[in-house]
Amino acid sequence: MVIKTKVPMAQIPPLVQRFHLQECTRDGALYYQSSAYGNFEAMFVTIDEGCGLTIRLSLHKHYWKDTSGLLDNSGMFTMEQARSALSDVVHDFELIPSQCRVTYYEVGLNLPMSKPPIEFIRNTLSVIGRETFVDANYERDRQRTTERSRNIRKILKVYDKTFEAEQKGRKVEPDILRIETIYRHQSVSLQEFFDNMFIRKTQRRFFTDWNGLSFNRPIRAAKGMKASQLEKARDIMRLGVDRYLEQGLADYKARNITKKCWETMRVFAHEWESKHASNYTMTDSPESAEYAQKLCQMWCIASGEKQAPYGARAENSQNTYN
Repeated sequence: MVIKTKVPMAQIPPLVQRFHLQECTRDGALYYQSSAYGNFEAMFVTIDEGCGLTIRLSLHKHYWKDTSGLLDNSGMFTMEQARSALSDVVHDFELIPSQCRVTYYEVGLNLPMSKPPIEFIRNTLSVIGRETFVDANYERDRQRTTERSRNIRKILKVYDKTFEAEQKGRKVEPDILRIETIYRHQSVSLQEFFDNMFIRKTQRRFFTDWNGLSFNRPIRAAKGMKASQLEKARDIMRLGVDRYLEQGLADYKARNITKKCWETMRVFAHEWESKHASNYTMTDSPESAEYAQKLCQMWCIASGEKQAPYGARAENSQNTYN
């Protein structure tokens, strides 16, 4: 998360000393920022010329550094632990929560899976209807995110936590799938982050969003169906008839497909309900079923709730954490 506030001039020298800040200048302006020491505290601190304090930190890493000495965020981290870590930060910096603004924060959950996370990531399609894209900054299907354009304030990200840690030379538990919601361009009072209603709302919104993670689902076709028909059926069942037609028309206008191909698509779509739909059945994939089960289980542990919110996937509607 990123916390911003003003600090009294008299408070700056103690903060500089306590957090090993370096004195810097830019265009003649004096400011202070974290040295390499900040990497060992999961915290980057800046104090500008106008006494503006900015704290960028991982509460998860900060908590585990204090409790176990390990700078790690691959394990379980509950909302109560997050609240405790945030209280420590408020105390250490002598912050007044009502005078602080949170401009960026992430909410995430680590899911221990039965097989490599890449098997799940490569099969994801969308989250709450928003398409997931391969992140070009990582190996293919190690991370997927929803659109990250400039003005989007909420981004959903799923990635291979074990792979990420190992790439940085850290050894963690195998097969950890990480799901994460990123909130950018925010302006929330830090005091609100301690409010039970805000916490509960945040937890439930996280579950609702990630319960909407959509996977590729196998399609069973009746005997005699051609491969070309199966491909069209798969696209319609994934996109819906209207979007399938919109996409086909766009491809035809862009000359990506021929007129004959577009006409075949259009006729198939118009006959979908009356002639074709009954020949195809979409089933849940093993990845979808395991993900749903682990989401319910780990969310209950992290949130402290005994049961997942109403609307959990059918195969896990009875799943509780006791």
